[in-house]
Formats: sequence, structure tokens, C-alpha cells
Amino acid sequence: MKKSILLVLLQLVVVLSFAQVSEEVSFTHEGYTIHGTFTKPASTGKYPLIVICPGSGANDRNGTLVMLGASVQCMYPDIYGDTLRTYKDLAEGLTSKGFAVLRYDKIEYTYTSMGTITFKKLWLPFTSGVDYAKTRNDVDASRIILIGHSEGGMLVPYAARLRNDITALINIAGARTPFDSLLAYQYRTFPRMCGQDTTQTDGIAAQVLAYFNLIRSGNWNGSTPPFAGVSAAVWAQYTHIGDSVVINYNLAAKPSLFLGLGRDNNVPVVTEYNRFQQEITTPATFVKLPDLIHYMNAYTEGHASAAVTDTIVYWLKARGLAGVNEVGDKMEALTIRYSENEISLSSKTDELISADVIDITGKILMKLNGSEIVLNRAMVTTGVYFIVAKGTQNSYVTKVWMH
Repeated sequence: MKKSILLVLLQLVVVLSFAQVSEEVSFTHEGYTIHGTFTKPASTGKYPLIVICPGSGANDRNGTLVMLGASVQCMYPDIYGDTLRTYKDLAEGLTSKGFAVLRYDKIEYTYTSMGTITFKKLWLPFTSGVDYAKTRNDVDASRIILIGHSEGGMLVPYAARLRNDITALINIAGARTPFDSLLAYQYRTFPRMCGQDTTQTDGIAAQVLAYFNLIRSGNWNGSTPPFAGVSAAVWAQYTHIGDSVVINYNLAAKPSLFLGLGRDNNVPVVTEYNRFQQEITTPATFVKLPDLIHYMNAYTEGHASAAVTDTIVYWLKARGLAGVNEVGDKMEALTIRYSENEISLSSKTDELISADVIDITGKILMKLNGSEIVLNRAMVTTGVYFIVAKGTQNSYVTKVWMH
């Protein structure tokens, strides 16, 4: 039974994702040329725009990461040696659902020399990407969504506060804990998880914390050395913005989706996701996706999970932001009715007998019986679920968004 359910779910995921086109593009940011890729469905129209704001480091537009190193071999042995392309997978998955997506090479990836580094120059190229995309005749400028991954989850609400053209925000594996504390945590924790000597990494962690304590105290000056090539003055601005991440989400007051990844070692979901959930006061949705690591893939697989794309698409669709010409699931032939407390499914042409409610990993959560299948919202957490129903004539598969 489990094998047949997984086969049905696989068919449901891949059915009728329509063709897309990919275009190499460039735009100007603070006097520098930023290179990127713009993907859209291979049809004529104006598409909702998603701009991906990447995580920390000199990432290319695809989020290319070769999984090597002692800690990687210890924590992710099944994908050791694989090359991840997280942002490429995410962009193409979203484009297949009717969205235009812009991803780009970070400025520090392209340029070894950037003159005087400012916060805007180094961390906000995605805002210039939005400006560029709005000039295109294939973008619906009234529907612009920002996705922030990891560090990007801290940056997108700050940008949304400064602009009046952002429709929604999506935070994937973003941190509530300040950058320096999280970096020190990683230096200390990763070696311990793998039984490695921590003398050197503990020392580095202490130096990181001491430097940023100096920044926050305001006791730095023009002679304070840079950290990672960035001046103390710029780090002072960064920490102010980063420490205010919750305030920025609340003041931006945009519909926001927070995705926590269940096996994220870099940004631990048990603390970061929960802190956001407790402190965000603006309308927001919180979804935990089990068994995914920081790069949106299962710890045994080298590709970003379709669970991420499905969750984003269904959340956007529930807010009137569905992709243009979004293809429906051919296997869906049920009437779905949503009420405040329940979701009910029935068939106009068949008598239903039973149904399985399955989470996005393929786990059967419950079995329901009756000619009208009724699912109590209180029985499941927020997210995308599959319902595999059996009738007297046919079997049916559909996806529902519970929130």
C-alpha cells in the first residue's frame, strides 16, 4: 500500500508542469553589473514575480554548493560529494507553477574588488533586481514576492519597509538569533556533533562574539579592524537591522510565510522558527517541513524538495497570488468546501467510501470514512496535505492547504 501511495504522489507532483524559458539577464546595482537568470513560463503573459534573496557568502545565482569537508561527511554522508543547486531548483519549480523568478550572482561572487563597501551595496542587490524586473513587459508589477533564504530572511522585511511595491514575504530557514551568535554557535556545534577537536573553533567563536560585542557597545572607531573585509561602521548598521528582524517583519505588515526545515543544523528550527512564531504579530503563516536540511533538500537527496515549492505555491494561491495559467491536477475530481473549522470533500458522480490523509513526506496521518470526507482543521498543523480517496467507481487524489 505504501509503495502505491508514493507512486500516486509522485505522479501528482510531476503532472502537467508546463514548459518554461530561461534568460540570462543583468542589472545595475550601486554602479556594478549584477548577472542573473530570469525564468518564466513559455507562454505569453504578465507573471507574478518572485525574487530570491540568497543566504550569506559569495553565492552564485544557482546557490551552487559542493558537499565536501569533514563536517559534511559526518552530518550528510548520503550526499557527500554531491553538488547542490538550491536556488536553481527552487526557481525552476516555482516557474513551473506559473511564476516569473529572478535569481542572481551575489556581488561578492562576481567582483573581488568592490571599492568602498556599504550595507546597500553588499546586501541589497535584490532590490535593484526588483527595479529591473518591473521594467519588463512580462512581469506583473502589482504582484511581487520576495523569498529570503537564511540571511536573506533577515533582509527582505527591511527592504519591504522601504518600498511600497512588495506584495508578500517568504522566509526560508531564516534566523531570529543575531548573525554573530548564530555564527559562533555553528563554530562550536558542528565539530562537537562530529566528535572533532573544538579548541580552534571555540577560539574563533569567542573572537566573533567579542568583535560584535564591541560593535553593539558603540566603542568602535575608525581604527577598529574590519571583519570579513567589512568595516565596523557597516557592521554597526548590519547588526542594527539584523537585531530588528522581528520589528521589520511587523512594521512591513506584509503577508509572510515562515518555512522551518526540520533537520536544519545551520539555523536550528527548534529555536529560530519558534522564536519567530512567538514574536511576529503581523499576519503570518508558519510551516515546518520535516527531514529537510538548510539547503531545502532531504539529507539523503541532492535536489531541493518539491515540498518547499508546493508549500509556497499553495500559500500564495490562498492569498490570491496564484501563478498565471497555473495547471490544475488532472487527478483531482472532487468538490472541496472550506469552512472555518473543516474541509469537506465529495464527488458529484461517485459515492466515496474512504480516504487517507497523507503528509508531504508520504506518511498516512489518518483514515476517514463516509460518502463525504470531512477533515477537522484542528487535527493537523499548517501545510500541504494529500488526500487519497476511494469511491465505488474510482480513486481520487487531491492536495489541500491546511491553515
